Amino acid sequence: MDTDWPRLIRLAEQEWRRLRDSLPPALRERFDAVPVLMEEFPSDELLDDGVADDTMGLFEGPAFAEESADALPPRMTLFLLNIWEEADHEERAFRREVRVT
Repeated sequence: MDTDWPRLIRLAEQEWRRLRDSLPPALRERFDAVPVLMEEFPSDELLDDGVADDTMGLFEGPAFAEESADALPPRMTLFLLNIWEEADHEERAFRREVRVT
């Protein structure tokens, strides 16, 4: 498979749901509260902020233990083309990298 963007999104979403479903209910609620964005690569703005161009995922926001009313809500961004590269363009490895990222 070449870099078929819709397919990478589908695979990542499937793996994300599998991970979610494997969590205990209390943790699953916390997991559901964090939106997951899927981008090809880190944006120029993130690169300017010091994020490496080969970053596979980025969590932004307070850790659960540090949440406060003043904090912006957390979010997770997966950089799917970086994950695809790390997985050497292999679906099984891609799924594994999405799960651990």
